[in-house]
Amino acid sequence: AILESPSTPMNITLAAQVKIILHLRPNPPSSVKKINVTLGFRNNETNYTLGEGSININSQGEYTLCINLLENQRHIPKNSVIVMKILVILDGPPYGTLFFYYGPDKPSRVILYDNES
Repeated sequence: AILESPSTPMNITLAAQVKIILHLRPNPPSSVKKINVTLGFRNNETNYTLGEGSININSQGEYTLCINLLENQRHIPKNSVIVMKILVILDGPPYGTLFFYYGPDKPSRVILYDNES
């Protein structure tokens, strides 16, 4: 899955650690080996990667990934598009689908600033 934000209305200074909270349900979960997540942004047709990581499948369906940023990685320019890629690595058949939850009861989100919780 590739998720993109609207264009950023201003310059953004990120926290030293960006936290990604995902509510996912791969179906069937038995064929999933791991889930890879990449967070970055696109500005002036150039792609930048902020960080990436892998998470193992669990029965709760909530996944947290923290990305530690260097000082020179903590700025996203105005008019950028924030991009998150979620890649499910399968052991093999049966292949299935990935449900991504973003509603009020299971809010998948990316916490960009220190003052968010």
